[in-house]
Parts: sequence; structure tokens; C-alpha cells
Amino acid sequence: MNDINATNQAVFIPRRLMEDYTLFWSTISFCQGVRIGQDMMTPEVMTMTISNLSSTKYKLKAPVNIILEKYVDEVLALLPDLTLCGEGLSVQEAIEDLKADILDLLDDLEDIPESDLGMAPKLWKQSLDLMVEKCQ
Repeated sequence: MNDINATNQAVFIPRRLMEDYTLFWSTISFCQGVRIGQDMMTPEVMTMTISNLSSTKYKLKAPVNIILEKYVDEVLALLPDLTLCGEGLSVQEAIEDLKADILDLLDDLEDIPESDLGMAPKLWKQSLDLMVEKCQ
């Protein structure tokens, strides 16, 4: 079953989201192969919704909006709230990579007390708590 809904149209992005998105790209350094500001073609940008994490351990409480950027030679699936970026040669590969990154972040943060987290990881954990729950 396909859990992706895409709109391939011009998208109005509210100013706050655009500021977050710009901050996201100015701080992100962990997406392999992404050369920020160097010879990048303007991507085709779409908003998408994922409705599951392809996991038996965790499930989404509600569908999650992501940003998809299609470049000539790669596709990026972005979740700016968690500063996560999945990548692949196709839309499906990028989304599956993003889901894997979400699951990895959940596992990494699961057993760490909130008092031991820095500001960004604390916000990620709070966002994940609102977004994801364990399967029963």
C-alpha cells in the first residue's frame, strides 16, 4: 500500500516555515553527498505526507508532513522539525531513508533522561513524543 500523497504544484510556504527551512539548510551537515550552495540545480519541491514508519516497534500518531526535493541525480526527503534528511535515487528510497533516520533517532533518544540532553535533542525528543508511539 502506498502511504505517500504528493502535490506537484507551486507551494506557498509561510514565512516562519521558510525561515526554519533556511535555518535547517544552513545548519545541516550530515546529509551525505549534499553540497550546500555549490553547483546545485534548483530542485522540484513538493510537500508529502507519510502515514507510517515501516516499523513493527513504532507507529505514527497521525500523518506527518515532509518536504521532498527532487534534484537531477538525487531526491531528498526532509523533516525540518527534527533536522532529518533522507536521500535516495527515487522518491521511495528517500522516504524509506528518512523513516530509518526517524527510527534511529527514536532508539538513540529512548533511554536517555531528558535532563541529560542538550537543547536540540530535548526538542527532538519532545517532537517525537508528540508524533510517534510504541506499537502494542
